[in-house]
Amino acid sequence: MLKSLLLLDKIDSLPEEFVESHIHLFSQYTQPSEYSSPSLFSLHSFISKQYKNCSVLPLFHTLLYPHSDQKDLSYFIDENELSLKNSETDLSSLLCYLVSTQQYKSLPVLLPYLAQHPIIPELIQKMPSLKMYRCLSETPNLPINILIDSYFYTKKDKIPQLLSLLYYQDKYMCFNAGLYLQETYPYFSNEIINNSTDLIINSDENKNLDESSVNKDNEILISILDGSFREKVILKFFLLNNKNDFSLLSALSRYKSMLTSSNIVSLSYVNAFINIKSTNDTFYRNNIEIFSSVKQMSKFVSIMCIGIIHKGNNSVYEVLKNMFPVAKGSGGSLMALGLVNCGFWRQEDITFITMYMEKGSTEEIVYGACVGLGLVCMGKKDKEVVEKLLLKIEGGLASEGAALGIGLVMLNEGICFKEDSFLNICENLKNKISKNFKNETLKNEDSESQISKNLKNENSESQISETSTSENNNSKNLKNETLKNKNSESQISKEENFILNTFNSLKDILINSEHERVARNSAVSISFMFCMSRDKYRKHINDMICSGNVIERMAGYLGLGTSYCGSEDSEVTGVLLKGMNDNDNGVRRVSVIGVGLVLCSDREKCFKFLQFYSGSHDTVVICSVGLVLGFLFCGSGDERVVRIAENMMKSSDGVVRQVGCICAGLVLMQCSGVCGEGGVYDKERYYKVVDRINILIMERSDDYSARFGGVLGRGLLECGSRNCFFSLYNSYGKITGERVVGFVLFMMYWYFYPYIGFLSLC
Repeated sequence: MLKSLLLLDKIDSLPEEFVESHIHLFSQYTQPSEYSSPSLFSLHSFISKQYKNCSVLPLFHTLLYPHSDQKDLSYFIDENELSLKNSETDLSSLLCYLVSTQQYKSLPVLLPYLAQHPIIPELIQKMPSLKMYRCLSETPNLPINILIDSYFYTKKDKIPQLLSLLYYQDKYMCFNAGLYLQETYPYFSNEIINNSTDLIINSDENKNLDESSVNKDNEILISILDGSFREKVILKFFLLNNKNDFSLLSALSRYKSMLTSSNIVSLSYVNAFINIKSTNDTFYRNNIEIFSSVKQMSKFVSIMCIGIIHKGNNSVYEVLKNMFPVAKGSGGSLMALGLVNCGFWRQEDITFITMYMEKGSTEEIVYGACVGLGLVCMGKKDKEVVEKLLLKIEGGLASEGAALGIGLVMLNEGICFKEDSFLNICENLKNKISKNFKNETLKNEDSESQISKNLKNENSESQISETSTSENNNSKNLKNETLKNKNSESQISKEENFILNTFNSLKDILINSEHERVARNSAVSISFMFCMSRDKYRKHINDMICSGNVIERMAGYLGLGTSYCGSEDSEVTGVLLKGMNDNDNGVRRVSVIGVGLVLCSDREKCFKFLQFYSGSHDTVVICSVGLVLGFLFCGSGDERVVRIAENMMKSSDGVVRQVGCICAGLVLMQCSGVCGEGGVYDKERYYKVVDRINILIMERSDDYSARFGGVLGRGLLECGSRNCFFSLYNSYGKITGERVVGFVLFMMYWYFYPYIGFLSLC
């Protein structure tokens, strides 16, 4: 823990106001019940007064935008500054409209929709100069998000140059863009760093800048893009606000009936979630005799949980050095390493973990290595890594890890947007612009023909030579642009072929494997490959949904949910609801998960759909509904979901009681009461639920499943020492692939309890 504090000294290279403002807003972000309806104007005033010398608003500012009134925006954004009345295109006016009405999330809908139109590249080039710099300085997150999203969808390769351009306007604006880029598109951020470490290019216009300060800022930008800055800020927050007194953990460890294999596993998770990201593993080390008394996968989990506690810790090798397997041992340490450095793509991690995949290692070690490698390389789409994992699919536990690892490596990165009436605006705009463009093209052609006639009539050699040289220059430029476009297209086609080949390989494993768990992990991996892709792979999904193979149908329904995550698509929801009536338990389970994914952006709508199924006689459906609603209403204290959890805890089925406890733990996280109508919190109701969970833990019975859920639910109530909650949305209000992975695998713990640890990715 002391070493973690020493690591925080590197944050001091940034102004104190910059760091403290991020930590301050992070504390608001970690209290979901209190930011439901903030005043954007009061927040802006508070920050302006407290941090007068800092020109940048905090990292988590954007989270508050969807919850604020539109009128608040006019207090600190000058409408004249955003007005582009002199603009030549309707598209620029629409851009202004989106910013002024807070519909900036819809911009990713518009830009890909018109991506083939010639006006888009021109607009992208003009965006930084459209009188928006004052707005960028005063409220950077709002236009910065638009800018990064638009570049990501239309000119991804130009983002490094964009960061350099922003740096010379306002370096804190550049850092904010980097923070948004890293958290919303983390795998693309890694790609930028891998391609070049000199991100700030010193142009001729900025020769007067001090080279040493530019190099220092370049290092800061790299630390932002690789995620280390964010992890240090979060670590500092948890260290400053860690109020854990270990009383719950001590009480559980003293209870004799807790010292069974399954209960020690649940105790490991409780310790991990209470101390998540805090690097405080004191309880584990003080009770090492308890955690080392278990064997096989129970020991695997107890060691893996160390990775949850130390997530983002740069000294992880020193922490785990005595836990890494030598000849024999547990592969949990390798999975822990993957959880700590998830998505960082560090070559030293890849080399180290790959070493344990060689022949001679036990199945358990290879399993931990395969999943750990998948976590470290999450979203990298590395052909070499995928080929290594494919070689391990032979059967048994190692094959399960390899199948899952492939899906983690091939995780798709994108952004979700809702289906709404804004598409009609885009359609009308597209038609209007295309008509204007055709008219302008005809005018240009007429003028060009007239010029050519005049040139023919005039026998001026000088004019002809000038036009010929300009034509030659234009032709050269066109050739260069054509070559660049061809290279980028070939690169895209290669990547697409690689994705389809990997999909076919996983599908073959799914169909032909004799081991159900290997086939099921292949199905989950396929769903990760389709994550947030929308219609791109719909044909493959439909084919799998119509298949007679049960596991293939699971892949189809789960892939449908991940593809349209957060879209609220009514047609997709209808298909998933039909899947909830399938004959197979697994298909029904993933269909419920899919509904939760598609409707996660409107949890009220999701509740209305799933409320009916909470009273079903089907255990699988009840448990799936309980987990999904518990996660989506995490930290809300919602009375309706608490009522469902209470009914589940009264069930005669131990598994249903288990999920009821977990659901209650998620919903009441950080709450001091149950939230009823009008936002009134009932403390007595809260303590009744907690007492009910405590009774299930202390109850003398052979129902280990209910006790497991009770211990886990009790630990979730204290998660992060009451400083955090779980969500599919990051601090910018965007769904990320990493969080989708955490959600899906947590929901699949039914099959394999080590998957509970993936909840830490959310």
